[in-house]
Amino acid sequence: MTTARTAKVMAAVKAIKDFHALGRSVPKKQAQKEAYAQGTVDAEAQKHGVNPDTVRKARQFADPVGGYTPAEVNDLCRLITAEQPHQDDERSVFGRTHLIRLLSVKKQYRAGLQEAAVRGGWSTGELEAQIAARYGSRRDGGRRRRLPADALGLLTQVERLCEGWRRWVALVSANPEQQVGKTKGPSMNDLPPRVRRLVGEAGAALAKLHEAATEELKARRPGRAVRHQFRKALE
Repeated sequence: MTTARTAKVMAAVKAIKDFHALGRSVPKKQAQKEAYAQGTVDAEAQKHGVNPDTVRKARQFADPVGGYTPAEVNDLCRLITAEQPHQDDERSVFGRTHLIRLLSVKKQYRAGLQEAAVRGGWSTGELEAQIAARYGSRRDGGRRRRLPADALGLLTQVERLCEGWRRWVALVSANPEQQVGKTKGPSMNDLPPRVRRLVGEAGAALAKLHEAATEELKARRPGRAVRHQFRKALE
């Protein structure tokens, strides 16, 4: 146990309690009154100095039916306080972002995942992977992706999505000795042959799409900076 680790755990516990208190202070969402609900969220966000999305998530967290009751929050905070100060400093501290991810899981299935995440010091990425493995990708959770205002913005979005995929492929394709992070994870070789082949085909297609999007952006914005590794490879 280190003093820094303990302080980090205590700060996370306080943030969780504050987040729940914020959610309890927000008027409940009223069905079929979206305009009113939006006005309420915006007003509460301004009042507390946070963004509207934070208010929505806090309200969801504090919903005693689908979220957490005060007693459940106290149980969670006791578990974090008991388990996480003693963990290795490299392990993640369970915090507000973990909770937001867990809200995508039905309440009756949440306790086991929550306990495993706290006891294992899972990162949010590890938690998301476990949720996806057990229950599939979220269908209706999370923020709806916003479309950009023009074609230039759409091209930029295409470029970023391609780069995200290619970074993931590069990460899972690395030799175990080259992997950087808290723990060495699975690699491309752990995937079934058919899936591995299709990932390769998708990667090749997305590399071409990435190149086309980047070249078009360079043509439209000649002075545009190219900062990331895959964009540099295209120059």
